[in-house]
Amino acid sequence: GVPILGETTPRRVEFFSHEASQGRRPEFHVSFTPKYRAPYTSSKFQAAVESCSFQAPESAPWAFRTIGKERFSNWFWYVTQNDIMRFSMFGQHRSELRHQKHWDASLDADKYIRARVRMPEPAPDSGIEQVTFLQILTSFPADSSVPGGPLLRVHWRHDGTLSANVRTKVDPKDVDTFTVLPTWPTGWFDIELRVTEDDEDHAYLTISIDGEEKFRHSLQHWQFVNNYFKAGAYMWTDQGNPIVNTVEFASLDFTVEEYGRFRRQRELYFPPLNNGTKIW
Repeated sequence: GVPILGETTPRRVEFFSHEASQGRRPEFHVSFTPKYRAPYTSSKFQAAVESCSFQAPESAPWAFRTIGKERFSNWFWYVTQNDIMRFSMFGQHRSELRHQKHWDASLDADKYIRARVRMPEPAPDSGIEQVTFLQILTSFPADSSVPGGPLLRVHWRHDGTLSANVRTKVDPKDVDTFTVLPTWPTGWFDIELRVTEDDEDHAYLTISIDGEEKFRHSLQHWQFVNNYFKAGAYMWTDQGNPIVNTVEFASLDFTVEEYGRFRRQRELYFPPLNNGTKIW
């Protein structure tokens, strides 16, 4: 078990899920306390929470449906007295909001995340390799031959940089790491991930920090419809590492504009959930 922040007695949290193909939503059993304020109760985060599902400690899209997002909070996701949203996690687990609206990179409407973020760097001896706080993922059909994996992971890296892992080739899969900032920010910073098109209808991705574009990459190779955003804390360290790391958000905005130039009729695909996920 992992101690709840500010308490001396550890609790245990169990997560169960079922195959979506069976038509059954996952069960979610959790002990939570009102001392952790539910993020939905903060007016500035309501729109983001309303448009998302919460995933912890694994990717389970319906994780808190049985409790209700208006009430849910725990040590790994809550809002502070200063109206700051905190995501915390450890090991190789996650505490993330998964935006529910899917989009196609090839359509001429802006898609972006804007956030104000703060995260103290993990200690050098923490064993933490990466902390991902923003992502772009894609749901591939079950019968697809395309190797899985995210298009983008924006993260703190063990070398002290703010970096981006970008899927630069589809098949064979190829992921490159780019340095967005050579030094991790010491305090709050504003970040925007944006996917849009230029005047010649070429799709591209940009990352801006404090209003200045720091990274741009073509997405001409990434013509898939079921892309979506995620935000939170996704840890990468040894599975048994008990050190908890926290990412704080002072603001968070997901925007997927309606398609302007043309609209494609596509069937959205939602992957099956993991069977019997049980953590702690």
